[in-house]
Amino acid sequence: MATSTTQTFFKTMVLAFAGMILVYYGVGQVLAKDWKVETKRTLNAKPEQVGALVHDLKTWERWCLTKAELGPQTQRTIEGEAGKVGHRVVWTGPMGKVMLEFAGTTPNSIDYRIGFEAPAKDGVVAPPMQNAKGHVEWAAVAAGTEVTWRDSSEHAGLPGRWIGWFGAHQQRVEQIQSSSLQSLQAEIDKGTAPVPAVGPAQPTTK
Repeated sequence: MATSTTQTFFKTMVLAFAGMILVYYGVGQVLAKDWKVETKRTLNAKPEQVGALVHDLKTWERWCLTKAELGPQTQRTIEGEAGKVGHRVVWTGPMGKVMLEFAGTTPNSIDYRIGFEAPAKDGVVAPPMQNAKGHVEWAAVAAGTEVTWRDSSEHAGLPGRWIGWFGAHQQRVEQIQSSSLQSLQAEIDKGTAPVPAVGPAQPTTK
């Protein structure tokens, strides 16, 4: 009797586990492969005031919450010319390197991409991975300047799709966008924006 009960319990557990696997892979295949988050906010500012700060990555540390923590002594460096394609911020630490780089600019917008590079292993550096992309644009409206901020990326395999389905990452991105725009308003109110130095629109690079 005891043996029969044990076998029944074991079979039930195996079937339940198999069902979980089927749900994980079956449902995971139809979940969204990518995600996009968009936040809009009207700032009490002129478009050129917004552009002066958004185009210059040197100012982002003062108002933007987009940061990379790559272990102790993470270093942050700025490369390239403000407002131009190739302008980028690089975080470097024991866990690797993260790069946010302008891929396209206009006087009233930027496109950027974010990539990750794992630390070298046995002297071999892995190719960088393009993990996400973003777009920020601003335009004059009656109440000031409306800023639209979009971020998007693809989920990393089935685990990423399931995490995305719960929406925790998207909520975090939305919080970063919203808080950053609030801080951008505060920075503009301080009157510390640099002099705009953006020329004609530059096409987005792939």
